[in-house]
Amino acid sequence: MSERCCATVNKTQSTEEDSVSIRCPYDSESVNKLKYICRGNQPSTCLQQAVITSNNTQNGQFRLTDDRKSRIFTMTISSLTLKDSGPYLCGVQRNSGLDVFSAVELEVKKWCCVKAIDVSGSVGRPVTFQCPYPPHHRNEPMSLCKGDGARSCTDTMDQSRFILNDVSPSSFSVTVTKLEAGDAGTYWCRSGPEASVGDSTHFHLSVKPECEPSLMKVTAEAVGGVTVYQRGERAANDPLSCLYDSLEPLPFCSYAAAIPYCDAVCQQALDG
Repeated sequence: MSERCCATVNKTQSTEEDSVSIRCPYDSESVNKLKYICRGNQPSTCLQQAVITSNNTQNGQFRLTDDRKSRIFTMTISSLTLKDSGPYLCGVQRNSGLDVFSAVELEVKKWCCVKAIDVSGSVGRPVTFQCPYPPHHRNEPMSLCKGDGARSCTDTMDQSRFILNDVSPSSFSVTVTKLEAGDAGTYWCRSGPEASVGDSTHFHLSVKPECEPSLMKVTAEAVGGVTVYQRGERAANDPLSCLYDSLEPLPFCSYAAAIPYCDAVCQQALDG
């Protein structure tokens, strides 16, 4: 028996995290015979190294079905990785003589074309993800999911902090109302029943900790003797210190009792 097979090789391709079906036709004499698929292209060891057979139709990510009417058995590989690429042999066992083989070459492509967008935010602050989507997904579910892969990520929309809004004919947005340190990671915009390279938006979110108190001043002496400090920075012993937040349209105060006074002082400090 030749250690290489075969004269004709059928080629198929798919994308990582997707699934693929390898179809193996057979003749009428093989309807009741054992079918199997192995990796590689060596017929002599194929049955011993089979990843799946018609006697064991489910093996992890591999599943085999046999359509005896059409005389085609099919192996479906789910949750593809780049390591699943390579040659496969479809085999049909014969009671005598050599088994019959056909060859398939599988290429699993990487999600190479989805460039990650860097997004950053601070603990306790909101952050918004802008998600374009194709027109034909207008009436499909829209969501933001977290995880390394677009097809294996976990939906975040069941969390009350994640809010879907601003749905337009070409985009939607998801706002995280109060960031937590554990929110950092990889996110994907999802629309439609399945993710595809052309329809996905990819984000890397970094979350900064809250600022620690310090004595760095934005304005040394503001009106009325009230000092204005940078965001997250205030004098612990200064009950009338104002807290200037660069992410807010207006400053706000460190202490509730001083709010009316600080609002006016901080605004004047910003204007002047």
